[in-house]
Amino acid sequence: MLEDLIQKKEYEGKRNHYEDLYQKLDRLIERHQETYQHIKQTNQQFISMMPVIDQQAYPGLDFDFRQKGLHEELEQYISKEGAHLIHLSSARTESYNRYLHYQELLNQ
Repeated sequence: MLEDLIQKKEYEGKRNHYEDLYQKLDRLIERHQETYQHIKQTNQQFISMMPVIDQQAYPGLDFDFRQKGLHEELEQYISKEGAHLIHLSSARTESYNRYLHYQELLNQ
């Protein structure tokens, strides 16, 4: 009987831990998605507003080369952040599954 109470208290603590973790991850994902979408939209707006620079003009060659390099860096950053968002979503799902597991153990 005492062992059951101790075990239930342990399960309750773990359940609460995973519930808190789920909620923290949910808020983090929400903020991350907002930032991620903002970066993607800003990048697309920048690309659509870029004037076409004459490749024969000397300053245009330098600018175009640097702009392409920065664009590639930004695309890599956006890709990494998208992958990070997927990992956060997986962690949130796993924390919710662990919460359900301990909730079920408490209900037995």
